[in-house]
Amino acid sequence: MPPWIEVPPALPPEDRAPDSLQFLLRGFDTDAEARAFLVDDNELSRLASPDEHDLAALLVHLSGWDRRRVFLDPMCGSGTILAEALMSACNVPASYLRKDSGYQFLPDYDATQYEKIRAAANSQIKPLPEGLIQGSDIQLRNVEIARQNLASLPYGELVELKASRFQDLDKQEGRLIVTNPPYGVRLSDENSIKRLYNELGDFLKQKCPASENYILCGDKTLVPELRLRAHWKKNLKNGDLEVALAKILVR
Repeated sequence: MPPWIEVPPALPPEDRAPDSLQFLLRGFDTDAEARAFLVDDNELSRLASPDEHDLAALLVHLSGWDRRRVFLDPMCGSGTILAEALMSACNVPASYLRKDSGYQFLPDYDATQYEKIRAAANSQIKPLPEGLIQGSDIQLRNVEIARQNLASLPYGELVELKASRFQDLDKQEGRLIVTNPPYGVRLSDENSIKRLYNELGDFLKQKCPASENYILCGDKTLVPELRLRAHWKKNLKNGDLEVALAKILVR
């Protein structure tokens, strides 16, 4: 039996499978099941980002995106949230990039049946409407990495990306915005963190009328720094960090 089938009950953080909330979302009930279905290590590292790729799908799910509003991540980093939005919009199977998912080690594995199921799932992939998913980042290098990552997914080339400070973006009326601003370990100066959140709140209020916003804050104490009333807040885990997801409606 492969060694990753039998997972010890207590693992150090670096060996743990993704957060249990993600297992529930994707149908995994245990570490053993999740580790058996993890993507290839190269794909995992290439698509991973400071946003913690395991949390990105949960953010898109919690946003309740209807695939009609334009989806925007104005601080997209390497494109993790955008990739999950693309997979959701185009009905891309979660296993699309998996090269060796562990199915072949199951006692009742049938290669022919598996390929039929995989082909049927892939046949349900839908085109991405032009302009439906957009992202930006202050660093050109991040935008280039995001473009490379998205190119590995169907219709990834249709995600609109640009290098820009979010403060300099044009008016973004009616958007659904999901983003994970830098925090804590990524910004060492507490005043810089607060100023960033202040400016993000101003951007939402001044340039994003009729928008629905989901901001993953690195600490629940940062939510008030947006200076906008949160419709609700949810406490989540991002690796070992306690974070807060705030839903903000702008009229």
